[in-house]
Amino acid sequence: MNKIQLSIFFFFAIFFSSIVSFGQRNLITHNPIEAYEKGLNLFMKEKYNPAQAYFEKIITMNEEKQSEMIVNAEYYYALCAIELFHPNAEYLILKFINTYPENAKIKLATYQLAKLQYRKKKYKDACETYSNVDIYDLTKDELTAYYFEYGYSKFMLADYDNAKNLFYELIETDNKYYAPANYFYAHINYLEKNYETALKSFEKALSNSNFQSLIPYYIIQIYYYQEKYEEAINYAKPILDSSNTVRLDEINRIIGESYFKLGKYSTAIPYFEQYVKKTSQSITREDYYKLGFVYYKSGENYNTAIDYFKKVTEKNDSLSQNTYYLLGDCYLKTNNKKFALLAFQSAYKLSFYDNIKQDALFNFAKLSYELSLNPYNEAISSFQKYLNDYPNASQTDEVRSYLVNIFYTTKNYKDALTFIEKMKVRTDLTDIAYQKIAYYRGIELFNDKKLDNAISLFEKSLAYPFDKTVKVQCFYWKAEALYRLSEFDSALVYYDQFLLSPGAFSLPYYNTANYNMGYCYFKLKEYTSANRSFRKFIVGKSKEKIKIINDAYLRIADCYYVSSDYESAIENYDKAIELNIFDTDYALYQKALCLGVLAKYDEKTATLAGLLKKFPKTAYADDAQFEMANTYLIQNDNENALIHFNKLVQNFPNSSYVKNTLLKKGLIYFNTDQNYLALQTFKKVVADYPATNESKDALVSIRNIYMDIDKVDSFYVYVKSLPFEYGSKTEQDSITYIASEKKYMNGDCDKAIKGFSAYMEQFPQGYFASNAHYYMAECKYKNNQLQDALNDYVFVVNQPKNKFTEYALLKVADVCYDLEKYDSAATYYTLLENDAEYKTHIMLARTMKMRCYVKLGNLEKSIKTARTLIVTEKVSEETLAEAHLTIGKAALAMDSIALAQTEFELTFKNSPTSESGAEAKYNLAYINFLLKDYTASEKIIFEIINQIPSYDYWIAKSFILLSDVYIINGNKMQAKATLQSIIDNYDGADLITLAHEKLNVILLSEKAEELKIKEATIQKEAENNTAIDPLNNDKNKLEEEKINE
Repeated sequence: MNKIQLSIFFFFAIFFSSIVSFGQRNLITHNPIEAYEKGLNLFMKEKYNPAQAYFEKIITMNEEKQSEMIVNAEYYYALCAIELFHPNAEYLILKFINTYPENAKIKLATYQLAKLQYRKKKYKDACETYSNVDIYDLTKDELTAYYFEYGYSKFMLADYDNAKNLFYELIETDNKYYAPANYFYAHINYLEKNYETALKSFEKALSNSNFQSLIPYYIIQIYYYQEKYEEAINYAKPILDSSNTVRLDEINRIIGESYFKLGKYSTAIPYFEQYVKKTSQSITREDYYKLGFVYYKSGENYNTAIDYFKKVTEKNDSLSQNTYYLLGDCYLKTNNKKFALLAFQSAYKLSFYDNIKQDALFNFAKLSYELSLNPYNEAISSFQKYLNDYPNASQTDEVRSYLVNIFYTTKNYKDALTFIEKMKVRTDLTDIAYQKIAYYRGIELFNDKKLDNAISLFEKSLAYPFDKTVKVQCFYWKAEALYRLSEFDSALVYYDQFLLSPGAFSLPYYNTANYNMGYCYFKLKEYTSANRSFRKFIVGKSKEKIKIINDAYLRIADCYYVSSDYESAIENYDKAIELNIFDTDYALYQKALCLGVLAKYDEKTATLAGLLKKFPKTAYADDAQFEMANTYLIQNDNENALIHFNKLVQNFPNSSYVKNTLLKKGLIYFNTDQNYLALQTFKKVVADYPATNESKDALVSIRNIYMDIDKVDSFYVYVKSLPFEYGSKTEQDSITYIASEKKYMNGDCDKAIKGFSAYMEQFPQGYFASNAHYYMAECKYKNNQLQDALNDYVFVVNQPKNKFTEYALLKVADVCYDLEKYDSAATYYTLLENDAEYKTHIMLARTMKMRCYVKLGNLEKSIKTARTLIVTEKVSEETLAEAHLTIGKAALAMDSIALAQTEFELTFKNSPTSESGAEAKYNLAYINFLLKDYTASEKIIFEIINQIPSYDYWIAKSFILLSDVYIINGNKMQAKATLQSIIDNYDGADLITLAHEKLNVILLSEKAEELKIKEATIQKEAENNTAIDPLNNDKNKLEEEKINE
C-alpha cells in the first residue's frame, strides 16, 4: 500500500467512525430504552468499548437516577471497565456495590470485584471479596473459575490448607481448570511433604502441555525426598536431553545428590559440575561442600576438593567444622602439612561435633609436633588439652610420647618451660626435655643480651644433668655470660669446669674457652695466668679464625711486656705483625717500646719510622712521633728530637702529647741556653693547658729562667697577667679542691657536688675547674640529673684539651642521645670520632652517630655513617650486622630494592642468630613479597619461624606477612587462621591490632559474599516453595487466556 492509498484509508476510517458515533448519540438522545438494549446486546457480544459508550450516555442523560435501567447501566458500565482493563474499574464496581447494596446484581458485582482483584494480583483483597461471594448465584463456569481463582489467591498468600481444599473441588471433575488445579494441589502436597499424593496429582497434570516442562522437576524431587534415588536418577536422566524441560540445573543437582546418597561419588561429579556451570543462582555453601566431598571421596582430585571446601568455611557452624576436618585430610593427602595444620586447628576450635573436635585436636597437635612451625607452642597445649579432655581415649599413650618429644623440638622455649614447670606430675623423660629446653632458652636470652636471665636458665638446666653434652655446653655459656657481665672470677670457674668436663674437647668452641679464660685473667691483671691460657689457645689453634689467633699473639705479647719479658714480647708482636690481620700498627708500636726498654734505640726508631710509613693514618702516629723524639732526646740528639716534637705539634695539635711535647721542647731550649725560645714555649704550655701538671712545671721553668737572667720582676708581672692565682692562693685552690675530690672518690656524690660547687664559686677560674665540673657531671649523671650533668660536661669539652676531654665528649653525646636531642648528639659524636685517641671511642662514636641519623630519619647520612662503620677496625659481628641492617632499611625506604636486598643478606650472614638477623630475614621476605615472588617470600617466612633462637616480634610480623601471601594466593582460610593465631597468642598490642585489622577486612569481605549468597538462597527457596506459576509469566498469560476462553 503506497502513501496515497494509506492516507485515503485513514480518511474513510475516520469519516465512517464519525458517522457511527454521531448516529449512536442521535439514537441515545431520541430512544434511551432502545439505546440500553443496544448497549446490552453489544456487551453480550463482548464489544465492550461501544457498549460502554451507550451505558455512559444513558447514565449521564437520564433524569431518573434510581430507575432500574440507570442502575443496570451503571452495573454494565463498570463491567465494561473491568473487561477493558480501565484503571478506574475497581472504583466503579465498588461504587456500584456501595451505592446499591440491596440491588439484585450485588452478588454478581461482588464476584466481578473479586475476579478483578485476582486479575490485578491483589490476592489479599481478592480473598476477602471471594469470601463474600454466594456461590449459588454463579453459573457452572463461574463456579469453576471461582474455585481456581480463590484457591490460587489463597495459595499466593501461603494459606495452603484453604487453597488445597478449593483446588480439590476442581480435580475430581472435568473442567478447564483441571490441569492447573491438579498442579497447584500437587505442589501444596509437595510442600507439605505429602509426596505420594503430590506425585499422583503431578502425574495427572502432565497431560496438559502447559505443565509438561515444569512437573518433571518436582517428580524427580519427590523421588529424591522419598530416598528412591535409583528412581530419581532413572526418571531424570532422559529428561536432561529434552529441550523444553525447565530447571535443568536443578535436575543435574538432584542426579548428583542421588549418586551422592548412593555412595557413587565419581559418578556424581559431572552432574554437580553441570549444576554449578548452568545454574543462574548463587552457589550455596552446601553445594560447594558436596562438590568438595564427592571429589574427596572419589580420590580423583584432592586439589579440586580443596578448592571447593575452601568456599564453605566463611561461617563458624557445623558445616564448617566438618569441612575444616576434611580439608585437613585433603591437605595431608596432597602432602601440604602446613595447611593441614591450620585446617585441623580450625576444626577443633568449633564444638558442634565432639568426635570431629577430638580427632582434629589430635591431628593438629601431631602436625604441630612434626612441623615444629608453631611459635606459640600450641602443640604442647593441644596435646595437654587432649589428655585433659579425653583421658580415656585410645591415643593417650601416643599423645604422652609426642608431648615428651615435642619438648625437645619446640621453638618457643619460654612457654615450654612455663608449661613444664606447671605440670603437677613430671617424669624423668619430662625432666630430660626440661634440661634441653632450659639450655636453649638460656641461649636465646644470651643472644638478647639478657645475661642475668640467661645465667638463671643455665642454672636450671644444670639442675637436671641427664644429657652430658648439654651440661657441658651450659658450663661454657654460663661462663660467657659471666664474662660479659665482667664477673671474671666466676667466669673462670665455669670455663675451667667446661674444659675439664668429658665431651668438651669435641665441641667447636673448646679451644675458644682457653682464649676467653686468657681475657678473664687479663682483665683481672693476672698476666702470668692470662699468658698461659692464651698460649694454650695458640697450641690448639688449627680450627680457629685467623683474626682471633692474631689477637691472641698480641695479648701474649702484652702479658710478656707487662711482665718485663721484652724479648718474648717482641717475638709475639712479630708473629702478629707477620699475620698482618689487624692491629699491626699497635704491634709495631709496642715492639718499638720493647726495643727502647732494651736500649736498642736505632731499632726502635727504625721500627717507629716503619710504622709511620706503612700506616700514615694510624691512631698511634702521634705516639710514634713522641716516642721517636724521646728516643733521640735520650741519645742527646736534640736536633732530631726537635724535628719529631715539631711534627707532633704541627700534625696532631689535639693530641694529649702536645703539652708534654711543648714542655720537653722548652727544656731542650733551656738546656741549650735558648732562653727566649724556652720562655716562649713554656708560656704556651701555661696559656694553652692551664690547670695541668705540665703548666705547673712550665711555671717553675719560667721562674727559673727569669731568675737566671735576673729578671724576677718580669716574672711577677707575667704571673699577675695569668687568669688564675699563683702562689699562696694556688695552694688554697688546691686544698679546697682536694677536699671535695676525696668525697667524690669515696662515693659521696651529694657532698662532692656541694664541695665542687663551693670550689667553683670561690675559684671561678680555678686551677682544677675542669676536674671539678667533670666530677660534678659524673655525680649528676649517676643521679639521673641529665640536663645539669650535660651543662658540666659541655664546660669540660669547651676547655683546652685535658685528661677529661675525650670522656666528657662521649658523655655529652650520650646524654644528648638519652634526651632525644639527636641532632646535637650526632654533632658531638662526630667531634669524638675526629678527636678520640681510643679506638673503642671511635667505634662507639660511629655506631651512635649512625643511630642518631636513623632516629632523625636522615636516610642518606645513616647510610654514609653505616658504611664508615663497616670498614672500621675491630668492628664486632653484631655491630657489623646493625650497620648492614641500617643501610638495608634506609635503602628500602628509598625504594632501592636491590641494595636493600644485598644489605639484608649481609646482615643475616654476619649475625644469623641475633634479632638483627631476624629483622633482616623478615625484610628479605617482605622484599620478595613486593617483587611478587610469593613462593620465595613464604619460604623465607618459614625459615624465620624455624630459626633458633626465635624472636617473638619478628615471628608475629612474619605471620602477618604470611597472611598477606595466603590472601594473594586465594587461601583465605589459612590467612584467617594465621591472623587468629597471632591474636590468641602474641603479647604485643601493636601487632595484635594490625592482625585484628587484617582479619576484619577478610571477615567483612566474607560477610558481603555471604550476604549475596543468602539473598540468592532466599530467592531460590522462594522459587522452590512457590509453584512455578504458569499464569505468572508472559508465555503462560496466553495460556491463561486460552483456559478462560
